[in-house]
Amino acid sequence: MTDAEIKQLAMDYADGKVFFDRNIQRGESENIMGMIFMPLMMLNDDQRAAMIADPPYAIYEYYSAAGPRSINGYPIFMSFRQIKKPDWDKFVVYLKEYEDMRAAFAAKKMKKKTTKKAKAAE
Repeated sequence: MTDAEIKQLAMDYADGKVFFDRNIQRGESENIMGMIFMPLMMLNDDQRAAMIADPPYAIYEYYSAAGPRSINGYPIFMSFRQIKKPDWDKFVVYLKEYEDMRAAFAAKKMKKKTTKKAKAAE
């Protein structure tokens, strides 16, 4: 992934547009992962071997790609995307930067702009 793609993923995740395998409650992920990311259950032997040989660090998909149904409150996807560990490390940094920026913006007080009409009304 390019840095721009990783930054966009971080912003989209912070904005609630992306579902990661890490959003699945611990203990549930082994049992339900293939039902959430349906293509995982449909991998052929070669695809499965390739995924085991070079495993993703995380699996994710955009909520916009979710089907109309859910399983145990989780979305169901007919596709998935992968992120590798080096990209994940960048993702975490960009996510923190973006969340810090949003928090700083939200905490910033608005300057009261006073117009001539507002002063006259006071």
